[in-house]
Amino acid sequence: MSIVAAYVVSHPPLRGRKPERSDAAGGVGSGCADAAGAFGAVREVARRIGAHAPETVVVACPHAPRFLDCFHLSTGEAALAAAGAWRVFPNAVRYDGALVARVAACARKHAVPICGSGMGDVRLDRATSSVLALLGGALEGARIVRVGVSNLSPETHRALGRCIAEAARDLGRKCVFVAIGSLGCDRGGAFEDVREKPRADARPEALVFARETAALLDAGDLEGFLSVDPALAEAAGACLLRPLQIMAGALEGAPFTHELLDGAAPARAERIAGAFEVRGAQGDGAVPSPIDAAAAAREVAGSHVPRTESDPYAALAKKSVEGLARSGGPIDRPEHLPSELLDERAGVFVSLCDRAGLRGRAGTFEPVTGCVADEIMRNAASAAAGGARFAPVRSCELGGLTYAVDVLRPPLPVASAAELDPARWGVAVSKGRRRGVALPGLEGVAAAWEQVALAKRSAGIDPADDDVELARFETVRHVARADVSHAAGGGGSDG
Repeated sequence: MSIVAAYVVSHPPLRGRKPERSDAAGGVGSGCADAAGAFGAVREVARRIGAHAPETVVVACPHAPRFLDCFHLSTGEAALAAAGAWRVFPNAVRYDGALVARVAACARKHAVPICGSGMGDVRLDRATSSVLALLGGALEGARIVRVGVSNLSPETHRALGRCIAEAARDLGRKCVFVAIGSLGCDRGGAFEDVREKPRADARPEALVFARETAALLDAGDLEGFLSVDPALAEAAGACLLRPLQIMAGALEGAPFTHELLDGAAPARAERIAGAFEVRGAQGDGAVPSPIDAAAAAREVAGSHVPRTESDPYAALAKKSVEGLARSGGPIDRPEHLPSELLDERAGVFVSLCDRAGLRGRAGTFEPVTGCVADEIMRNAASAAAGGARFAPVRSCELGGLTYAVDVLRPPLPVASAAELDPARWGVAVSKGRRRGVALPGLEGVAAAWEQVALAKRSAGIDPADDDVELARFETVRHVARADVSHAAGGGGSDG
């Protein structure tokens, strides 16, 4: 047994309010009954954790002791909860010392720096205490492992997550992982009633970070958090990014479903909650997911319908990816392609998706080859080859991939974002040699300024820099095997 599920919870506000508590059954106490009635995320997370009955709950929290160049692992037998949560934990929160030791040993083996033995562990931080109190009786009998974050690279955070999963497997522990943090300004909470005070003061960066986080969680694209700009999170006042990067490593390689349990919050940068249930032999099957049921129903229905590859654009992308994955090299251009693939030139984006979400994407804003067919083959191979964000596509994954090809129409320069519509047009943002692109119809991007900000970040342009050139464009989408969503990572730069 190892990690059977992971959950994302934005902690309640740490300023101006005492942490809420839940009753012994895992429900919400009277202090936040209105919030639970409005959103229900806390009840659902608590219900799922209770159904798993984990031996250990691993909590990654940015409010644990934090160091610049190493990670804190809480040690000792137990710790007292912070003020306000003691009613749920009247004695102490018990630590899983054996699992902590195994994580530390794995970290040493993989050169992941650990420090802070026994430091700051007499009392839990308020964020961890608040969330554990909200989960309440669902944690009955479970021990805790508390992990801090650092200023080290996203890849190092993911490596720590891998060590957590490896340690749980080695000890045969049934573990649940919980990532805690805020979306911005250290004020958001998954269980705060936003009707109490509107967030008119939310920073624009917090709104962008919240929408991007929601889109990645909704698509199950945990790898995407490794390439989220840390400067954006810092400007937003958000502290959730690093715990999510650890979570990406903890679930790496595991088949999981993904659900955004609380999706209303990103519009105000206040709260978010997500659930990731490990499936199959690696999970415990305690929490059947509605996504599992829907996928099974589609598979049964689809088994009676012969699959066809009628769209030549997407079919060519599929052949290119399969050829690269199986032979390690590009394919030759197939014969008898339609004339529009051979006679026209255009920029093309190729997106690969699996059941977990976006698996790879590569594209060109303007054509760099002699025809659309060559453009598709080039970008499909780039998407499958992987890079900083995605691992190369393996041949064993080919049966579960969906292919989408967006052919870009010629761009039209615009004077300002007022001439943009993110539902209809994509946008290209240029400054000097830097150019970033955001496709149209990205989930979670409702306003033109958000689409422009996404394109700026993809090009490495400062989001606050208004000295840029804008152009809008339309796309024609071609899909093979299933419909594909632009749920995550829709930005891109010319490749």
